[in-house]
Amino acid sequence: MRAGSLPNATFTVLATTISFQAATMTWTIERVTNENPLRWSIAEGVFDEAVRLDYVHDFVSTPNTFFLVAVADNQVVGMITGIHYAHPDKPRQLFIIEVGVDDTWQRRGIGTDLMRRINELALEAGCVESWVATEEDNHGARSLYERTRGSCADDRFVVYGYELGSTSRQDADNGETACQ
Repeated sequence: MRAGSLPNATFTVLATTISFQAATMTWTIERVTNENPLRWSIAEGVFDEAVRLDYVHDFVSTPNTFFLVAVADNQVVGMITGIHYAHPDKPRQLFIIEVGVDDTWQRRGIGTDLMRRINELALEAGCVESWVATEEDNHGARSLYERTRGSCADDRFVVYGYELGSTSRQDADNGETACQ
C-alpha cells in the first residue's frame, strides 16, 4: 500500500484503486482490467460514444494499454486511456489517447488526478515521456495539460484519418480528403 497527499486531496493506493477527496467530493481512480472490469454506471459526458463492453475487453486485453476511470457515487465521472510503446529511434513513451470528465465534475481535480496517475504508470513501465494531442480551440483540455506541467510542442501538425476496408478511391481522387 502507498499513501500520500496532493494539494487539496488525499489518496491511498491499494492494488488498482486510488481514493481522492477534495472539499466534500470523493472519488476513486480505478484501473480497468479484465480482472477489474468496468462495473459502474457511466455519466453521460465522459465518453464521446456509448461504451461497449466488447470494446472495453478488447482494449484492456491489448498489451501496453492503460484505462483508468474516476468513480464517484458508483458512477464513472472521468476516464483516461493510453498506450505505451517503443519505437526504433525513440525511447519508450506513452501516448495518451483520450481524457474525458463529465461536465458537472470538471475543474475539481479529476482530470489532474487521472493525468498524474497515468503518467505514474507510464514511468513504472519504463517510459521517458508522454504526449497528448487536442484541438487548438479545446481550452479546457489545454488548461488541464498546462496545469499538469505539459509543454506545448512548437511544431503544429495535421491529422489524417483513413477509413479502412474501403475499396473506393473516389473521394481521394476528387480531393475531398484534402486538409485545409
